[in-house]
Amino acid sequence: AENACISSYRNTAKNITELTGQSISHGGAWDIIQSLGETIKKEEDKYTKLLEEEQITGTKEAKILFEEADGVYINIQGKDRPKKAKKLEMKVAVAYDGWVENRKGRYELRNKIAVAGFEKARDFQKRKEGIIASKYNIDEVELRILNGDGAPWIKSGITDDITHYQLDQFHLQKEITKKVKNKKQRRHIQELLKENKIEE
Repeated sequence: AENACISSYRNTAKNITELTGQSISHGGAWDIIQSLGETIKKEEDKYTKLLEEEQITGTKEAKILFEEADGVYINIQGKDRPKKAKKLEMKVAVAYDGWVENRKGRYELRNKIAVAGFEKARDFQKRKEGIIASKYNIDEVELRILNGDGAPWIKSGITDDITHYQLDQFHLQKEITKKVKNKKQRRHIQELLKENKIEE
C-alpha cells in the first residue's frame, strides 16, 4: 500500500516482486489496494453511523479544533472515469488540536486526523464528522477554525455556531491581488490584515 502511494501499480508489483521474491502482477497490486480501501471505508462508515445515532465519543479533549479542507483534481482511468471529463475532485480534510515542536524550529500537527474521498460534499462532510468524533470528544470542543480556499463544498459542512470559516493565507493573498489592482493599496490592506485591524 505504501509503495502504491508513490508509484504506479506496475512499478509497485515490480518492486514487491524484487524485494520479497513473491511474484505479483500490477493487477494483483491494484486488487490489494481496492481491498484495503473497502476495509477502511467500512470502518469510516461505522463511525458515521455511530455519530448519527449519537453513540460515539472520542477520548481526546480539546477546547479548540483546527481544520483544513481542499480539493485535489486527479486523473482517473477505467470504469471510475467520469463520462464528460478525465479528472475527479478528491476532497481532503485534516483536523488537529495544535502544534508540537519536533525539532528545533520544526513543528508538526498534534493529534492529526486526515480524511479523503471522491463522494458528494454532503456524504464527505458526514464521514469527516464521524471520523473526528471517533477521536475527539466533540462535546468538549468550544471553537472550530476551518481553513479553506473558498470552495462552496467546504463551507457547506458548517452546521453549528462554534465553527468559524476563514480563507487560508494563500487564497486570502490571491483574492487581494485579484481584487485590488493598485499595488500601494494592496500593500496597505495586507499590512492592516497583518496587524489585525479588520475594520480599517
